[in-house]
Amino acid sequence: MKRLFIIGAPKCGTTSLSNWLAGHPAIHFSAIKEPHFYATDLRNRPVADPVRYARLFESATDEVQFHAEGSTWYLRSDRAIPAIIDQYPDARFIVLTRDPVTMAVALFFHNRNKLYESRTDLLDAWCQSSDASGMGTGSDAEPVFTDYRRACSLGSLLDRLYGWVKPENVLHIRLEDMSADPAAEYARCLRFLGLSPDHRTDFAAYNSGWMHRSAGMQRFFKKSAALARKMGLTQYAGLKNLIIKVVFGRRLDARPVSDEAIARITEDLRHETRRVDELFALHGGRGRA
Repeated sequence: MKRLFIIGAPKCGTTSLSNWLAGHPAIHFSAIKEPHFYATDLRNRPVADPVRYARLFESATDEVQFHAEGSTWYLRSDRAIPAIIDQYPDARFIVLTRDPVTMAVALFFHNRNKLYESRTDLLDAWCQSSDASGMGTGSDAEPVFTDYRRACSLGSLLDRLYGWVKPENVLHIRLEDMSADPAAEYARCLRFLGLSPDHRTDFAAYNSGWMHRSAGMQRFFKKSAALARKMGLTQYAGLKNLIIKVVFGRRLDARPVSDEAIARITEDLRHETRRVDELFALHGGRGRA
């Protein structure tokens, strides 16, 4: 069975693309979208047991050609991709990126919502990115979640990726392109995988900025999610997210960010932004019609 990994980056559209690909009859997507099984340098992997990981794909039908999963921190992990290549030398990888500056902003507010980030000021969090003291109280928080500088160093992370994986086995998609023409980028994915079109017309966005109405409600769902994982209830996350959106949640509006913060992050990521553009020009056209 062929293997497909959507490896990040976080807040770059991986959940939407994973949901679209999961609907293709030749792709069986992991019952848990982000098991992070191969990221052994993470402290709280949702799935660490090999037997349980294998069970995430056990309901695949005969027409399936790819087993797929979408662990967004694989790109950042020092161990995940080498471990995957060691086990599956011809695995396919899809990596999504966006402007690193807007990624930093989105990731900060995501972490605040998830209780991974205790600092309230973006610039403060950015300047202390490698300081784990800002990590929030979420039981599944990871130090890497709030290391914004490293997570948003997309040019360096892509350079490392292409050092590990043959370029022909990597498809690079920019969130800006996927937002502008999702059908075209989805078609690129299918061509990259050698799969026939499935004539999908629904390209709804998933996970596009929902927040809880209270921190207490967030803590309740996080504790119940941790219990569900221990019990092996793989469908809990989807049910939880639906309840949050319909009953307890509200969509995030654009939040004001200081000009000082944007200027500082833009300057610090100038090289990374340029390198992402260079690598996309070199490799990113793969799969275009």
